[in-house]
Amino acid sequence: MFAIVVGFTLTATRPVSAELSGGQSGALNRVSVGTHVLGFGNAVTSLTNDPATILINPSGAALMRNGKLVVSHTRLPLDRTVGVVGFGRQIDQRAGFAVTWVNGHVDGVTRYDANGIPTGTIGNSENALTMAFGTSFQHVVFGVATKWYRLELDNRSSTSWSMSIGAMYEPVVGLRFGASVRDVGGDLRWFTERAEGQLQVNDPFPKTFSAGASYTYQPFGLTGAVSYENVDDEGSYAHLGVSWQVVRQLTVRAGYRWLNLQDSVHDPALSGGVTLSTGFGGNRVNIDYGVTDDLFGLVHSIGFRFDL
Repeated sequence: MFAIVVGFTLTATRPVSAELSGGQSGALNRVSVGTHVLGFGNAVTSLTNDPATILINPSGAALMRNGKLVVSHTRLPLDRTVGVVGFGRQIDQRAGFAVTWVNGHVDGVTRYDANGIPTGTIGNSENALTMAFGTSFQHVVFGVATKWYRLELDNRSSTSWSMSIGAMYEPVVGLRFGASVRDVGGDLRWFTERAEGQLQVNDPFPKTFSAGASYTYQPFGLTGAVSYENVDDEGSYAHLGVSWQVVRQLTVRAGYRWLNLQDSVHDPALSGGVTLSTGFGGNRVNIDYGVTDDLFGLVHSIGFRFDL
């Protein structure tokens, strides 16, 4: 969750060095929004198959069968929260869609004037609505997504659209490769009134490229994955994840996020999680818990996934 440490309060007032702070535009786009994604260390580029993971690779929209519903709530230090609601399902055996809404919110941020004197408090809210479509051809799955993004900071707001594309390839059962490019073409536009007229500032979203591989050994219920991620002007990272389905009703997972490869702006962090699963009628209910570290303390997340 490091991307929103400063993102919620600084995306509208760009820091002097985004490379050092990581406070670039559209910070919510780079948050681990699913509880199970967080516990797995973000390493899901080749494992997307529900409305949370399609935010990393939209091709997973083709793999949701009768339907999947995801709801999660993540609590960060400094009174920051991230909520997710998403639904997706297959249209037929080869294609599917997903719609996912993400909200990031914080209140009570102190406002200062040019002299550093407190003048009250402000609130910050970010919303992202993603619509994805995926289709499969034998061992290959493709996907595309469009995202509507809105940032509100005190009495100012800005809205943008961006695109994402992704693919996955499964040459043999259990082995998958995936890649995606996210947030292409998006930017936030801010207008400031000055004596010489209105000043417009464009704050583009950094494009993110991800590639990864995973292997599931079904007899033992073990899955291991690695993802490479490059974010424009922020750096390159590796994410590692492993999960073990101990029994049908219990899965445990662990991850290592933000392993720095080049031009670091994030510190590496361990993550972990657990899923309790049960049947409910003819459906499957998964209760997820995830935890990771943050610059200001631990991040806790709880979520629900329903296989319809």
